Amino acid sequence: MKNNKITILAVLFTVSILFSACQGRLVQGSNEVPGTAESATVQVEPTQENAVESTVVPMTTVTLVSPAIDPEQDMMDQAEHTARNYFQAVEQGKSEEAAAYLSRFSLSVFEMTPHDAVAQLQAQKIAGIQWSDLEIEKVERFDDKTMLVTLSYMEINPKAAEATVETPATLTPTADEGQSQRVEAIWPIRLEHKDWLFNWNKLIDFKTLSAGSPTVSGITVMPTELRRFTDRIELLMLVQNRNSETIVFGQTNETLGTFKFGNEAVVAEKVRWILNPLRSVDDLKLEIKGLYENFPDTIEIRKWNNYDVEPWFVFQLN
Repeated sequence: MKNNKITILAVLFTVSILFSACQGRLVQGSNEVPGTAESATVQVEPTQENAVESTVVPMTTVTLVSPAIDPEQDMMDQAEHTARNYFQAVEQGKSEEAAAYLSRFSLSVFEMTPHDAVAQLQAQKIAGIQWSDLEIEKVERFDDKTMLVTLSYMEINPKAAEATVETPATLTPTADEGQSQRVEAIWPIRLEHKDWLFNWNKLIDFKTLSAGSPTVSGITVMPTELRRFTDRIELLMLVQNRNSETIVFGQTNETLGTFKFGNEAVVAEKVRWILNPLRSVDDLKLEIKGLYENFPDTIEIRKWNNYDVEPWFVFQLN
């Protein structure tokens, strides 16, 4: 009986030890899930047979570089684009669209509004003036705010003799009735509020004058403004006849105006002024043809030919 008890105790002790060992193994493996890839760890010792030489491949960065934009060329392209759009609008008779391409600067010089420009373009259209076949020869800078577009186009003006509207079309010579001719012109395109716009009447710029108002033999002359266009320079003056009789300037034996550019003298276009007694005229003009880079320095007015005498008036225009 005693031996049976010892045997039973020995068996129980052995079972207890085995149970404890199994419990310890369960605790150690509690984070592993049997049957999954994560629970299996395989270590492969490198050997001469399975060793592979690793090669580092550097990453290549590709940078897309946009073509460099030439600011000067970009501005010239914009000026040409404006010239083409303005021409196309006039060609198609779209007066309001054409007026949208006009600079407010140029309109203000002529005391005009965009509506006034539309009215004049409509008058040109009604008169039968037609433009076509635009060709642009070149675009070049004149100053910081102005590009000059040299171009030509075909023009038909069936009522040239009756035209009274001063527009970029009627400022150029026109062909006989029913005929067309090629017109060559230089259009000034001005930078205005970041937009390039066409200057009405081919005006480039102007200069306000303070040259005085002397009186000679009862005639008072006061230069007020110089206007530079792509084909001429105009001098505007206020002239007053204080005499009781009519006075005529621009007779055959006199030179009415001579513009001076340093040592260069340019005679003004022939014109005659008929000054009525005791009257003032505030828009008399003298002009010279051509495109000039600079304004004149001096103007001489009324000098008798074939006589060694001084002109009646000399004005410094600086």
